[in-house]
Amino acid sequence: VLKSLRTRHVKGKSLGFMVLILVGYISGLIGKIVIALSTGEFQIVTLLYPLNGLFVAIDISLYLKYRHRTIR
Repeated sequence: VLKSLRTRHVKGKSLGFMVLILVGYISGLIGKIVIALSTGEFQIVTLLYPLNGLFVAIDISLYLKYRHRTIR
């Protein structure tokens, strides 16, 4: 995210891969919530899923914003 913000280029990034990673974080979060509801035990690592998903979502939005720029 920081590199994209600084350079305003997204060379070397793949939108499909970032979407796949975001879907993985969403699925993992849903899985952790289902486990917590069924066992009654909350795992602290569950808090990292939305945080990481947020960073990937920001990176996707930067990709969509800067995808048409070319490096000169």
